[in-house]
Amino acid sequence: MQEKANAFSETAGNLGLKVSTKKTKSMRVNARVQDSIKLNGEEIEEVDSFTYLGSKMSNTGDAEVEMRARLLKASQAFASLRSTWKATKLQSEDQAENIPVSCDQHPPLRIRIMEDDQNHL
Repeated sequence: MQEKANAFSETAGNLGLKVSTKKTKSMRVNARVQDSIKLNGEEIEEVDSFTYLGSKMSNTGDAEVEMRARLLKASQAFASLRSTWKATKLQSEDQAENIPVSCDQHPPLRIRIMEDDQNHL
């Protein structure tokens, strides 16, 4: 890995770019070798997990961390709507309409409540 890191840093330098050792992190997935990686003489911080394009990656290589993170986000979104659904001022005709819900990092979610029955909420 050290050779690849050196080649990456050298290529970046040839293009007029500098790799920031403070922002660069490394993560080994199911790796046996535990040698540290250095760039420009500085050791790169090693992490157990990180978020890449909204997905949680872990050093075990499984998707359990990502699934838990997504379930937590969905649970929080529904919990934030609970007071809206239970509001006494909300008329039943309003409940039959689409309610747009948006999260910071995900496209809008539309929820349609079809019945005014407490057993279905």
